[in-house]
Amino acid sequence: MASTQDFWVVTNGKHRVYRGWVPAGTEFVTSPTNDPTLRKSVWIKKCGNDVLNPEDKAIYFRVQADVPAGRQISGAELSSNAKFEPEPIIARASARPTTEKKCFGKGTWMTGAGTLLTGVGVGIGHWGYLLTVPGLALTYFGAKDEASDPACKAVAAVVGGIGGYAAGHAYKVNHQGGEPSSSFGPSPPPPGNN
Repeated sequence: MASTQDFWVVTNGKHRVYRGWVPAGTEFVTSPTNDPTLRKSVWIKKCGNDVLNPEDKAIYFRVQADVPAGRQISGAELSSNAKFEPEPIIARASARPTTEKKCFGKGTWMTGAGTLLTGVGVGIGHWGYLLTVPGLALTYFGAKDEASDPACKAVAAVVGGIGGYAAGHAYKVNHQGGEPSSSFGPSPPPPGNN
């Protein structure tokens, strides 16, 4: 059945789920419902992708056939005797299309840089805590960016935080006389060996 208007659909592809508008004239393969005058779209004929719209946003087609009550008809007879009108459950004005989320978007970079600054500040300690204020601000605004993928932002936050803390701690040990460690140079000789 071909649609007479644009529809918002969620479909499956080979490796992912797609969301977007399909234009008027798109042919859908439908299945019967409990109402004999309604048919529910199940996949798009041209590409073969299943329609995954949730039940409250499903696409239905109303079939008005001139068939006597109690008579079962074949698909060929139905298509020659029936008028098809798409009956969307969701109207275009009420749908909110989602945009593709970018992994390396502005929010990902801001989140990573913010946790890096925060980690450096915590690793250095004392005056290094002054770096945590801009770091937390960058992290906050990066997390609020809706154009970036949340999973990518989370990875950037973890990597930035761990890297920043390691860098800050290394600076503290090498420049501020922090606790010695075998990973940052030789240990001092034990007391009493002259």
